Amino acid sequence: MKKLLLILLCLPMIGFGQEKIDLKSESSIEKYLNSSIIDTIEGIWYFSLNGKTKKIAIIKDTYKYKSTIIDENSDENGFHFLNIIPTYSDNRFILEIFDKIDNQITKIGTTEGQMTDPGLFLFSFKSKTIKILKVYPQKLKK
Repeated sequence: MKKLLLILLCLPMIGFGQEKIDLKSESSIEKYLNSSIIDTIEGIWYFSLNGKTKKIAIIKDTYKYKSTIIDENSDENGFHFLNIIPTYSDNRFILEIFDKIDNQITKIGTTEGQMTDPGLFLFSFKSKTIKILKVYPQKLKK
């Protein structure tokens, strides 16, 4: 009886504490962002490269942030996702860049980036400066 009571009391905490996020679904990402305590890096961001604009989601995973393109409908060159790793220095990050090559996710490079303002990342990759701008949420909940 005690075991049954323990299971009934603990199971909801285990089940509700593990939220699944579909990183390809903007509504799933927004639901997570609206219902969680997030930091300044987590959110939905835009960037433009070679005249093409892409929307990415950045979500914290342990000590680093994982980023993936939302609603990706093509296999254009560029990146498919990033790992953003904070460093000891304020506002400096290591970015690991991955792309889908021959149906396999392959690391195509590592670079250093900087958050120059809240909501603005700057980094250089293959001789190009890339800006990533945060669009959602615009303000953190207190």
